[in-house]
Amino acid sequence: MVLCALGPILYQILSWTRGYILLPLLVLFLIGWECGVAGFGTVSFFCFMLGGQLGTKQIDPLEVIQRVKYLAGVIAIGTVFALPLLSGWAGYIVVHNIYILTGSASALLVMQYIGRRSPEVIQRLSDLNKYVFFIYAVHTVLLVNWARGIVFRVPFLSEDGSGAVLGYLLIGVLTLAFSFASYAIIKKIAPRTLAILSGGR
Repeated sequence: MVLCALGPILYQILSWTRGYILLPLLVLFLIGWECGVAGFGTVSFFCFMLGGQLGTKQIDPLEVIQRVKYLAGVIAIGTVFALPLLSGWAGYIVVHNIYILTGSASALLVMQYIGRRSPEVIQRLSDLNKYVFFIYAVHTVLLVNWARGIVFRVPFLSEDGSGAVLGYLLIGVLTLAFSFASYAIIKKIAPRTLAILSGGR
């Protein structure tokens, strides 16, 4: 909300710097620097300014990252397997943030590819819109209290285990499974309550 209120000022900054302000913001994002001012988190500020630049210049981000799709994919895969092994390293946050950038870009490209090759898959995913708000509302409870607790009880899958990557994937799968199951149960026994919890969807 703070960034939206300051939108006109930030737009002027983008104009004055011709977008080059994104370079130091990218560096700050990668090193994980936080200014400590409410509403000005490094990630949110960088993404807000990046979105503003793309919007004002009418740049299609998918067209841009298409040029480096293989590089982004290789880096994303490499970092996702490296992160569990680097948890105690001082530069962990840098690798983590590189993964966020390349992983997000790769995910967008994969979905674009699927949309072009199999439009029916995208339609099926669109049909899951009714679950979005509910999953957003309950995933933290299910993730922290159930999924992590179940998966990390297995030494091989724990954060310090050799199967940490598989463990994280299982946490995501279990969280979604618990969310869908909870949705189905509440829909059956208290549909009106579910409508309220789901934002009227």
